[in-house]
Amino acid sequence: MILAFVVGTLSARYLGPSNYGTLNYTASFVSFFINIASLCMEGIVIKKLVDQPESEGVYLGSSLFFRVISSSLSMISIAIIVYFLDPGDSLKLMLAAIQSIQLFFKAFHIFDAWFQRKLKSKYTSIGKMVASISVSVYKLFLLVTGKSIIWFAFSTIISDLIIAVILYIFYKREGGQSLKIKISVGREVLSESYHFILSDMLSALYMNMDKIMIGQMMTDRDVGLYIAATTISGLWAFVPVAMINSYRPTIIELKKQMKANIEKD
Repeated sequence: MILAFVVGTLSARYLGPSNYGTLNYTASFVSFFINIASLCMEGIVIKKLVDQPESEGVYLGSSLFFRVISSSLSMISIAIIVYFLDPGDSLKLMLAAIQSIQLFFKAFHIFDAWFQRKLKSKYTSIGKMVASISVSVYKLFLLVTGKSIIWFAFSTIISDLIIAVILYIFYKREGGQSLKIKISVGREVLSESYHFILSDMLSALYMNMDKIMIGQMMTDRDVGLYIAATTISGLWAFVPVAMINSYRPTIIELKKQMKANIEKD
């Protein structure tokens, strides 16, 4: 977060309030669709892996398949929405299309559920750190060489691609089962996660509607200034997220053990 903040500050100054606002305005649409594209399956998959460890390959493979389909549909939806909200603005349409590609690679982050279940989240942290450093180096290269705003849109794709590749490599290295796709299993997970999809969709709407409204009612420059301020104020947010992700598998496992002990008694 510190590294991203420093490089982000330099990038914001280089792009200027207008370009920086345009970049983040289109990114808001992608952020809104992140939870929809992921189908909010992580928590459900972790529970399934705890309850049925012998079928982890089926649950991961089936969930990944459903997320890839959802991500593809989300990418198309983003392009359509931006096209109608900002007709004739080819730059915003191009930026949104480029940034939305990250949704495809985020589908592979489902492997993070396996690492959380195994209490091996350090591998996820390694992936995120490598991705963060790589993107920071990439942005510094763009700053030194004076590239256009289009090149900055690719940074999110690079980040999620690196994380996806590293998660899969460590998953195989740590003895993860072969992935299998069963539509019935994917439907099972989806049937238990759709409540979270609705909840997270409304949360994403709340988190991103301000940027979209400012972009529609004011100017891209105003969006840039607003994003710069909110980024600074939200630096601490990773702390509770990290705690929740770390303790969730342990809590689920303890609940399972307590239930078994009660049944024995």
